[in-house]
Amino acid sequence: IVTTDSTASTVGDENLFNYYNTPTVTGLDLHTGLVDGGLTIKVTGTDLLPGATTVKFGDTEGTNVQVAEDHQSLTVVNPKHDVGEVDVTVITKGGTSAKVDSDKFTYCDVPTVMALDPTSGKVTGGDTVKITGTNFVKDKTTVKFGNNAAENPQVADDLQHVTVTSPAGVGIVDVIVTTVGGATSKVVAEDNFTYVAAPTVKTMLATRSVCSPSAR
Repeated sequence: IVTTDSTASTVGDENLFNYYNTPTVTGLDLHTGLVDGGLTIKVTGTDLLPGATTVKFGDTEGTNVQVAEDHQSLTVVNPKHDVGEVDVTVITKGGTSAKVDSDKFTYCDVPTVMALDPTSGKVTGGDTVKITGTNFVKDKTTVKFGNNAAENPQVADDLQHVTVTSPAGVGIVDVIVTTVGGATSKVVAEDNFTYVAAPTVKTMLATRSVCSPSAR
């Protein structure tokens, strides 16, 4: 309301000023998806405003935002995005939600295997093998040597290397990496790992030759 020495402005909808709380994101019902997008994801939080809410995955806007009547949840279709982890943020007239652990969403694609180091190891397992490829996912990557699961997969920050401990096995096997984006192909030569048996030593019995005296 504006007041001068002689008059005061009248109260009406046009001169109301609204205060809005900053929205928050407290959870997602899905935390991973393929790079193609297109998933309908439920976002829970507070102070989500119908008709005035934008949802971003990283820097890219989602589509078809639908806010629930209680303003504590919404659904959104996620956009296409490169491989990696992003924050899902909600933007309203009250501002932008803070980035928190509960808003993390990981975009994945089908992993590939490009090289192994080393390419062979003991039949008893226990060898440290570094796998080079693409689209590995931290905490969501498993590795098999043939049908046997490798132990302790550790994905590098660049998502292009994973280190594992080989299981026991025999012969030549495919090393298969599986993430939420799918499993690597079994038909590439680069994923072949050869199990080498330890050499064996055969015991040879020494024989003593008996020589007859030479004829004189």
